[in-house]
Amino acid sequence: DGQNELLERWGASGRDEILRRTAERLRTALRSDDTVARVEDGTFGVVLRPVLIERLDDVLSLTERLSRALAEPMYFGGGIVHTSASIGVATPETLELEELLAGAEAALSQAMRSGPGSIQRFSSDLRDRLSRQSALIRSVDTGFANSEIRAWFQTQINTDTCEISWFEALDSWQHPQLGTLAPGEFLEAVRHAGRMPALGHTMLEQALAAITFWDRKKLKVPTVSVNFSPDELRERGMVERVKWEVDRHNLA
Repeated sequence: DGQNELLERWGASGRDEILRRTAERLRTALRSDDTVARVEDGTFGVVLRPVLIERLDDVLSLTERLSRALAEPMYFGGGIVHTSASIGVATPETLELEELLAGAEAALSQAMRSGPGSIQRFSSDLRDRLSRQSALIRSVDTGFANSEIRAWFQTQINTDTCEISWFEALDSWQHPQLGTLAPGEFLEAVRHAGRMPALGHTMLEQALAAITFWDRKKLKVPTVSVNFSPDELRERGMVERVKWEVDRHNLA
């Protein structure tokens, strides 16, 4: 995302110059026998000189120094560019040598999800979380196909009248091996699998079906809210799709 913002504001040459200056800042903050290289657009790899295991805290101190150096405002093109870096760290303390790069990339991915300027160190806990996340991503399509991902309805009560004010349709995954998963446990997997539109459609369909059922049972449910992702809200046919679904269920 940051790459796109730089490209839109400063153009290709401006973006490249900002990345060049970023690399210079990295080199300045590192020690003379550390190595820095550009891995891909906007991503740099740093190999630190060997340190004793009992001095691994020095590695974290160095990454914090790198983060501070990259957060300094950069004067460019008559304006100020504010940059930040997400940093992933892997050490031989937690990984075999041949696993270091993959571990650092995994830690970087976690840091990027945590927000700008985050630092994440690879650990066995992170390895377990990533393994679980990968398994969930692989099973998303099966979850939709088997109707395991469905809506459950959170009730909102009017404290003055003790009557139901509205329901919110929330996502749940009745996973055959992991049990019932709350939204926070699997939404990232759905997003990575590119199935957020399918999730929104499922929640809308099930919410409207529930309203239709409650109406038949003469139950008074004033409002049901459904959540949509930002990508869905940007769809041009979003409003028409919702109208069509409401009409299909014969609802006002």
